This record gives sequence, structure tokens and C-alpha cells, in this order.
Amino acid sequence: MKNKGNSIPALYGTVASMSRTIAASPSSTAFRLCTKVSPKTLALVLSRTKAKKLYVSKTIRSSLSPGIRRALKRVGVALVDEGNQPGRLKTRSVMSRFARARKLAMHGMDVAKACAKVGMPRRTYYYVLKSRKA
Repeated sequence: MKNKGNSIPALYGTVASMSRTIAASPSSTAFRLCTKVSPKTLALVLSRTKAKKLYVSKTIRSSLSPGIRRALKRVGVALVDEGNQPGRLKTRSVMSRFARARKLAMHGMDVAKACAKVGMPRRTYYYVLKSRKA
């Protein structure tokens, strides 16, 4: 399970794997939704557990229909925003590696040596160089 360092069961993957997670956590009062879930799966969570909180990202929340959100609210289940940004933001260290890769290419360093020096795969190196030209 994707538990991110805590004991909240995470629902992700196939319907069968979500069903196993639900069956293994009947007394859990909270679940983390890591993927879009069908109304049938949500009904399974509500009928077989004591869930009162569902932790969701902004993207997952937007995938739930207004009717489902109203129904969850009616039965007393709160949707709690995790505040995650979709995708992975490039950090400063990644951006500086990209800049170093471009600089080494401008100075004519061999591709294999430049990749080893910067610490990135050859494919990523070529992607960085190509994206800079565009």
C-alpha cells in the first residue's frame, strides 16, 4: 500500500486490489484515494468500513461528480484535500543540472563524459539539449 509514512490505507490500482485493501481495513475511519474511483467502489468503502474521511488530491476531487460529493456529505464523509500539485515540479538542483548539461554541450564535451559528469541518462541529456533549441 502507498501509505506515505502513516497508517491511512490507500486505494489505488485495480478494483480487485482496492477491494482487498477495503476488506483488510474494516475498522479504518479514513482512506486515501490515490486514483479515480467508481461510485461502486465508494459504495463498497462506505458499506464495509467506518470511513468518515477520504483524503484526496485536487485532481481526484475534481474527478468526483457533484452528485457523489453531495452523497458523501449527506452520509457524513468528509473529503479532505491533501493539497498535492499534479505532477512533479522541477527543483532548483534539477534545473542547475540541466544548465550544466547545456554548458558542457556548448564547450563540446563528449556526450558520454558529459552524462557521467552531470549524472543524467543519455536520453535525458539529449532531451535537455533539444528542448533548449525549441
